[in-house]
Amino acid sequence: MKMKSALVGLVLGGLSAMTIRDRPALASPSLETIIRQVTRANRYRAAFNGGLPSVKRAQRLAKAKRATRRARKLGHA
Repeated sequence: MKMKSALVGLVLGGLSAMTIRDRPALASPSLETIIRQVTRANRYRAAFNGGLPSVKRAQRLAKAKRATRRARKLGHA
């Protein structure tokens, strides 16, 4: 049964590939079109975290602030 379904899948895949090959304009848009779509999508993309404050940046700043305080307290700064 698996072999039969695999054969049917291959035949249908071949048929769809042949019909797509007959209509190249519909199957594969030009490279310029793809580039234009990607740049248009990138232009309006929200920030990585949706505009929320960056946790990583906040933790890095807090770490630097602690280090400065510690250095001042110990007389290094």
